[in-house]
Amino acid sequence: MDFMDIESPDDLTVDIVKHYMRIEHNLDDFELTMYLKSALSYVRKFVEMDDTPEVPMDIDLVMPVLMLVSHFYENKTPTNVNNAKLDDIFSGIMWMNRGVEL
Repeated sequence: MDFMDIESPDDLTVDIVKHYMRIEHNLDDFELTMYLKSALSYVRKFVEMDDTPEVPMDIDLVMPVLMLVSHFYENKTPTNVNNAKLDDIFSGIMWMNRGVEL
């Protein structure tokens, strides 16, 4: 898929994520797939579209998804090492999922 073909964050693939993050190996593909799925879910819940997975998200949300995947990849601990504070994104994910029945 070419970058010009992306119409929604739902069109993102691991290859596109790797290009964005300048990753040239396949060693982390499984991990990147998990991060991409989590980022898509996070953004879909944040914009209150989690009840309509068949509706594509807006193109404006591509960059937030890519930035989240990058953040997840670079910060593999739920705390900020510099001040031992709970990472805001981790905290946000936990708060958005509070009360979710599985």
